[in-house]
Amino acid sequence: MKRKPTVGKRERFITYARDRFQCVFCRRSVLLGQLSLFDLTVDHWWPLCQGGHPYRLRNLRTACRACNTLKGDATFDTLDDAREYIEQQRAVAAARMIEQAAYEVGDTLHAFDWLDLEAVLWRLGVAS
Repeated sequence: MKRKPTVGKRERFITYARDRFQCVFCRRSVLLGQLSLFDLTVDHWWPLCQGGHPYRLRNLRTACRACNTLKGDATFDTLDDAREYIEQQRAVAAARMIEQAAYEVGDTLHAFDWLDLEAVLWRLGVAS
């Protein structure tokens, strides 16, 4: 079984330092105390599964775990496109969590106004 290549300590530190120990997507920073160093990951701008180079610094970006997970193996032309996509994915995940909570709570959630949730999702461009 072939092992997935990992980013070395040197490349990881250089990437973090270049990006000022800040997630390039949500802009939360270790230096400002918004993230722990353990929350940072290295994201491959061009994913490995799509032929991206695992070690080239120009293919590596600093990302927090949450943003890296939400981005997945998607590719983008610009950083702004990636940020917009991640925010939409965050909204979808929040809506799923609300729906799951409503399902688990059951009939006791009648007071919740689902139309307001739809309005919020529509404004975020998530709902049709």
